[in-house]
Amino acid sequence: MLEKLDEDMEFLRKMMFSDETSFHDSGKLNRTYASGDHDTFMLQWNTLQTVSKVIVSRGLLHDRLIGPFLFAEVTVTSSSYLGTPENFSYSLLQELHPAVLF
Repeated sequence: MLEKLDEDMEFLRKMMFSDETSFHDSGKLNRTYASGDHDTFMLQWNTLQTVSKVIVSRGLLHDRLIGPFLFAEVTVTSSSYLGTPENFSYSLLQELHPAVLF
């Protein structure tokens, strides 16, 4: 990626970064600790008995925050997960990159 940045200073403006997390009714946040500083990765998984949760997804594109998108379903399906950001992404990308054809 550093080589791409040397070649094109606008490289990161063409990328979208996204992340998601789950908030459980117990008040706990899903957390995983992973460290590359040690010889072995230390992973800690907390198993929670939960009745309901909300999944929050968001992204960064250029200088804009996309989302947050909230999913309150017990099971998030591919259509519900992809449908929500997809409905907003087209108009946002047209605004940021009017020369790009879909």
